[in-house]
Amino acid sequence: MVVSLPKPAGVAVVDHPWRSSSGAVTAHPHVLAYPRSIEALSEIICEVAERGGTIRPVGEGQSCNPIMATNDTMVSLAQLNIPMVEVNDTGPRPLVTMNAGAAIGAIEVALSSYGCALPQVFSPNATATLGGLIATAGRGEAAIAPPLHAHILAMEIVDGIGHRRWLTHEDALFATRCSLGTLGVITRVAMRVQPDTNYGITRVRVPMEAVFADFEAHTQDHDVVWFDWLPHSNQALLTMMDKTDEPVTPGGKAAIRRLARRGMHTLAANFRLPRHLAATGMASLWSTNEEVQAAAHAIPPKDVRGVHHMGAVLPAATWKDAIYALYDVMVSMNVPAPLPVQITAVAHDTSAWLSPASNGPGVQLTLAAIPGTRPGPWFGAAMDVLLHHGGRPNWDGVHRLSLEQMHELYPEITSFNAVRTEFDPAGVFSGVQVATLLGRIR
Repeated sequence: MVVSLPKPAGVAVVDHPWRSSSGAVTAHPHVLAYPRSIEALSEIICEVAERGGTIRPVGEGQSCNPIMATNDTMVSLAQLNIPMVEVNDTGPRPLVTMNAGAAIGAIEVALSSYGCALPQVFSPNATATLGGLIATAGRGEAAIAPPLHAHILAMEIVDGIGHRRWLTHEDALFATRCSLGTLGVITRVAMRVQPDTNYGITRVRVPMEAVFADFEAHTQDHDVVWFDWLPHSNQALLTMMDKTDEPVTPGGKAAIRRLARRGMHTLAANFRLPRHLAATGMASLWSTNEEVQAAAHAIPPKDVRGVHHMGAVLPAATWKDAIYALYDVMVSMNVPAPLPVQITAVAHDTSAWLSPASNGPGVQLTLAAIPGTRPGPWFGAAMDVLLHHGGRPNWDGVHRLSLEQMHELYPEITSFNAVRTEFDPAGVFSGVQVATLLGRIR
C-alpha cells in the first residue's frame, strides 16, 4: 500500500521492499520521493537533512551496486517536469542539455529527431537513466571511446543542503562525473553529442584463440567492437560497427535471432541444461551476418530484467590470464551456463577521479547470469579473480570493495572526499554502505 502525504510534494510512505531489476540489491525505504520540480527536490532533501536522515537517488534499478540501498528515503527523477533534451547550439557536435532522470534509450530516440546521437551507442529500449549512468561511470555498448561522462561540459546537481549548483569548474566535475550518488542528485547534464549516423554492423563467430590473437587489431580498426565469449563452448561472437553512409537494412532477421536466444536462456534457466549443451545451443545461433542500422537502433533491444551482472576493468597485460582463471572457477564450481562474458577495450579515462579506467587503458570483462539463477557464490569467486589480476570493479555491478581497497585502487579518493564534505557536510547522501566504501564525513 502507498499512502500519499500532503508535504513535501511527491512523497509517499511505503510498506514493501525496493529491489533492483536483478533482485541482487534489496532495500526497505521508509519513503519514496518523486519530485516534479527541482524546487520540490530541494525541499525533500532539506527535510531529510533537518531530521538527520539519509537519502539515496535511484533510477530504474539497472545498477545492482549495494550502495544504492537505504532504509530511509529514496528519490527518483522519473516525474521531474523539465525537458528531456534541449539543443543549445548547432555545429558538427551540438551542445545539448538533457534531463538526467530520463531513460537513456528515450534520450537517444529524442536526439535522433534533431539529427543528433549520444557519443556512445545504446539500445533504444535501455531504461537506465542518464544520471545513473553518469554516477556509475556507465558506458555505451562496448565503445573504446571515452565513457559517456567524459563528454560532460557542465551539470546541475542539488546537493546535501538542498542547494542547486550548476557546475562547470573542472575540479568539481572530476568528482561529480562519477559520484556514485554521494554528492547530491544530478538533475541536468550538458554535453557535446555527435551527428546522427548509420552503422554498418558485422557479426562473426570466432574461436577464443582468435579473440586473444586479434583483439588489439580489431580494436584499432573499428569504431565499436566487442567479443561475447561463451565459456563452456570456446566460442565467441565478434561484433564490429563502423559509421557508414549506406541506407538502413530492412527486414526482421535480427528480431528472430533475439527470440531464439531468449528461448535458449529460458531453457538453460528453467531446465538446467548441461553446460556444454546450453553453450553449444547458444553458439549455434551465432552466424555471420551484416546489416546497417541508425545509431539510435544499432544495438538490438535487450530484456535485462532479472539479469545479474558484474565485472571489472583490467590492465591490458592481465586480462587474458583472468579469462583462463575465470574459466577454471566456472568449471570447479559447476556453474550453470551463464550469459556470454563481454570483452571490450576501454580507453584511458582522465575525466573522473573514481572512474574504473582512470589508471590507464585496459580491457573490461562483464559477466552476466541468466534470470532465475543464483550467481552469488560464483560471482564472489569471479570477483576475487578480477581483483587478483588488478581489476577495478564496475560501479554498476555487484562488488565488495573495502575502504582500504578503495585507497589502494583510487589515489584521488582523498580529493573526492573533500568535495563530498563540501557538497554534503551532514552526510545526507551517505549511509552504512557508502561509509564502508568511502568513509564517513560526519
